[in-house]
Amino acid sequence: MYEYNDMIMSRQSEPITYQQKSSTLKSNTSSRYYEASTGPSGYTVFWRSAYDGELDDIYRMNHCQSPPGQQHSVSVSSSFRKNHTVAPPPPPPALPPSSLCIPPNLVRRGRQSSGPSSSAYYCATDSDDRSVHLTSTSRSLHPTAWKPGGVAICPANREMIQSMNKPSCIPKFHDDDSKETTYLPGDGILRFYIRGRPVNVYMPTQIMQNYDLSIPLKAPDTTLKLEWIYGYRGRDCRNNLHYLPTGELIYFVAAVVVLYNIEEQCQRHYLEHTDDVKCIAIHPDRITVATGQSAGHDKQFGKPHVRIWSSVDLKTLKIIGLGEFERSVCCLSFSKTDSGVKLCAVDEATDHVISIWDWQKNRKITETKCSTEPITAVEFHPLDDATLVSGGKGHLAFWTFDGCTLSKKMGIFEYFCSWNGKQPIEKPKFILCLTFAENGDLLTGDSAGNIIAWKRGTNTVNQICQGVHEGGIFSLCLTNNGHLISGGGKDRRLVFFDAALNPTGRTEELTELYGAVRTITQGPGELLIIGTTKNMILQAGPGMEISPLMFGHSEEFWSLAKHPQAHQFITGGRDHLVILWDSLSKQAIWSKEFTDAIHCAAFYPLQSVLITNGTMSPVNNHNNDSNINGNNVIDETNNLDFNVSMMNSHDLLIVLGTSTGRWLVFNCLKQEIIAAHSDGLGEQIECVAYSPDGNYLALGSRDNVIYVYNVLERGYKYNRVGRCCGHTSFILHIDWSVDGRFIRSVSGDYEILFWTAFDCRQVVSPSTLRDLEWASQTCTIGWEVAGIWPSDSDGTDVNACDRSPTADILATGDDYGKVKLFKYPTNKPKAEFRAYNGHSSHVTNVTFLYDGSRLISTGGKDTAVLQWEVCI
Repeated sequence: MYEYNDMIMSRQSEPITYQQKSSTLKSNTSSRYYEASTGPSGYTVFWRSAYDGELDDIYRMNHCQSPPGQQHSVSVSSSFRKNHTVAPPPPPPALPPSSLCIPPNLVRRGRQSSGPSSSAYYCATDSDDRSVHLTSTSRSLHPTAWKPGGVAICPANREMIQSMNKPSCIPKFHDDDSKETTYLPGDGILRFYIRGRPVNVYMPTQIMQNYDLSIPLKAPDTTLKLEWIYGYRGRDCRNNLHYLPTGELIYFVAAVVVLYNIEEQCQRHYLEHTDDVKCIAIHPDRITVATGQSAGHDKQFGKPHVRIWSSVDLKTLKIIGLGEFERSVCCLSFSKTDSGVKLCAVDEATDHVISIWDWQKNRKITETKCSTEPITAVEFHPLDDATLVSGGKGHLAFWTFDGCTLSKKMGIFEYFCSWNGKQPIEKPKFILCLTFAENGDLLTGDSAGNIIAWKRGTNTVNQICQGVHEGGIFSLCLTNNGHLISGGGKDRRLVFFDAALNPTGRTEELTELYGAVRTITQGPGELLIIGTTKNMILQAGPGMEISPLMFGHSEEFWSLAKHPQAHQFITGGRDHLVILWDSLSKQAIWSKEFTDAIHCAAFYPLQSVLITNGTMSPVNNHNNDSNINGNNVIDETNNLDFNVSMMNSHDLLIVLGTSTGRWLVFNCLKQEIIAAHSDGLGEQIECVAYSPDGNYLALGSRDNVIYVYNVLERGYKYNRVGRCCGHTSFILHIDWSVDGRFIRSVSGDYEILFWTAFDCRQVVSPSTLRDLEWASQTCTIGWEVAGIWPSDSDGTDVNACDRSPTADILATGDDYGKVKLFKYPTNKPKAEFRAYNGHSSHVTNVTFLYDGSRLISTGGKDTAVLQWEVCI
C-alpha cells in the first residue's frame, strides 16, 4: 500500500483549479489519478490510470498556462470541459471498454527522436533537488517539475518502492540492476531489456500460468538452404565477372561468390566468406579461384584474408593472410607461366601494400608499399612470371620480382612516337583498367577515355587511341580472336577494335536502365557478358542483341513485400527502382523507376493470382513514373511462353511508401500509378500495412504518426480515418489483428503501442489485448519475440522479423548480416537459433512467401536479395 498526496482536478465554470487531497492507493486495484507538473513551456496536466497493478498514461493536455501560485490554475479548452469530466470518478471494479482509448483531441503529440525516450512523467517535491532521469536516457526533466505534495507515477516496467529517508513517502524508481529477463506470473508480465531499458509485454492467458523461464527454447528443426541470389556487385568493384569452362559465370555479391549456369538456370554458391568479397582471380587451370574479403565481425575469420578454393566442389584449399592484411584485399592475380604458383594481393590500407605469396605453402614471399592512392588493378604478365603491373590514381607501375624482392618503374606519360614524330601525352588522373595483348604489350584504359599500348619490356607508350570514350574507360576485354572491346563509363558505350588496335567503327550503347559498363568478359562462342555499374549482368549475342541475365538494386534498399497468393515478391530502394520478382523462374518480371526513393511496400491483400504457362517473361521495359499513361507493359516478345490469366476481376495493386512522404497506389499489371497521396509533412514513410480484409491501410511515418485510411473500391479509393499520435520516435513496424480492428506498432525508441483502427485511439491497457490474435509478426517487440534480442542488445541489433504462415518458425534479419531462424513464439530469453551467412551488410528485411516454402532476405549496403529454401 502506498500513501501520498494526490492532485485532484475539479470542474468549474472558471479555469480549472487544483486541490490537495490525501489518498490511498492499493496495489492491484482499479483507480484513477491526476498529476500536474511544470516544464519549460508551461503547465502540463496528466491523467493516469492504475489497473491490475499497471500504471499508464491515459490523457495528456498540452499548452496549459503556468500556475499563478499555490492555488494552481490551468486554462483548459472549452471543448475539453464540454466533453470530458475531469474530476476522478470512484474506483470501478474494472475499466470500461471506452477507457481503453485516448480521445483523439487529447493525444500526446510525438517528437522526432534519434534515440530512446520514455513515456514516464514525474512530479516530486522541491526539497529533493536531484534531477529525475528518464528511463535509459541522459535527458532530465525540468527542475520545476518538482512541486509540493507531488506524486510520482511510472509505467509498470519500473519498480516503485517507498523512500526510506523521507517522511513524505515519495516513491522512487530503480531499474533492475541485473538486466535479466524476469516474469511476473500473477500479472503474466514478461520483462526484458533493450539498451538497458525495461520492456514489459503481456503473455496470453493460456500461456501465463504454465510459463517457465528456466526451460530453454531450443532451435527449430527447420533449416534454410540458399537457393538463389539476385544482384551483382558492379557499383564499386572491377574485373569481377569471369566465364569458367564448366559453362558457369562466376562473380560475387555481398559475402557470396556465385557460380551461375545460364543454360540450366541454376546457381551454386561459395559461402565461406564472412564479409564483403572485394576481388576475384582465376587460376591458369581455370578451376582454382582466389577471392579476397574485407574486415568483418566474425571472431575467427573476421579479419581480411584470401581464400583459395575449387570451383568444382566448392571446397576451400587454403586461407592466406589472416592477420596480415589491414583493411581489405582489393586486387588479386595469379602468376601465369609457372602454373600459378604465386599469388599477388593488394591490401586496401593507407599505403596499399602489395605482397607476393606462395599460396600452396601459405607463405608470404615479399611485400612492399605500392601507393597512398587507390589501386584499381594488378596483373601478372601472361608471358613473364617475373613481371607484374599495377594501376590506379595517378599511378602505373611496372614491377619486377627477382624471387625475393619487388622493384618498380613508373610508367612515363611524356610522349609517344607516331608517323609524324613525337607527340606529347597528358597524364591521366586514373588508370582504370588494364589487360595484355597477344604479343605481350600492356593495354590500359584511363579516366580521359584513352587506350594506351605499352611496349613489352618497357615503361613507355607505344601507341595511343585518344578520346575513345567520353569519360573514363572502365573495362578492356581481349576476345578469343585477338580483337579488343572497350567499355565506357559516362557514355555507356561498347567500342570495338581489331588486333592492330584500329577502330572497326562498330559501337553499341547501353540504355540508362542498365547503367555504365563495369566489366566485359568473353562467354561461350561469340557471346559477351557485361557487368554494369547498376549491379546488372547483361548478355550480348553476335548481333549485339542485349538482354538482361541478372537484375539488381544499385543502392541501399529496405522495401520488401510478398504477393499474398503467388510465389512473387517486390523490392524497392533508394535507387528509385521497384522490381517484381518471381521466385520460381528466378527472374525479374518487370522493373520500373520512380521519381522518389522507395522505402516500403505492401500488396493489397485481395489480389488476383498471376499465372504463367511455363516461366515468367524476363523484364525488358523501363519507364519513368511521370509517364503513367504510357504503354508500359510486360514484354511478350520474348521466346518464353507467356500468358497472364485473371482469377478475379480486379488488378494487382501495391502501395509504395517513399522517402518524401508520398505514397503511391500502383497497378502492377497495367504498370501505372493509380493515385498519389502525401502524409507526414514530407517525412519518410517508414512502413505500410493493409488490414487482412483489405478495408484499412496504415502508414507509419518518420514524423512519429500512424496514418489510417479506409480502403474502398477494391483498393482504388482511400479516405483518411485519422492519425494515431502517441509515439515519441519514428514508426518502424506495424501489425494488424486478425479481425482488422486493432493495430500494434513499434517505434525507434523501442516502444510498442496499441490502437483501435476505426477511430485511431490508443489502447492504454495492453493487458486487455493479451489474447488477441495478430495477422502478422513484423513488430520486433512483443511477447512472441522477446527471445530474439541478445542480452546486451542496444536496440539496433534486430532490423526485421517475420513468422512463417504455419506460425511455427520466426525469421529475423540483424545488423551483423545474419539471417536467423527461431521457434515461434520466441518467448524465452536467450532462445537458441540457427544462423545463416550470406549478407555482408545489415539485413534490412525478411519475409516468408505466401506458402512458407521460401524466405526472402534483403541486404542494405550489399544491395543483395537472397532467396532461401525452407527445408523441413
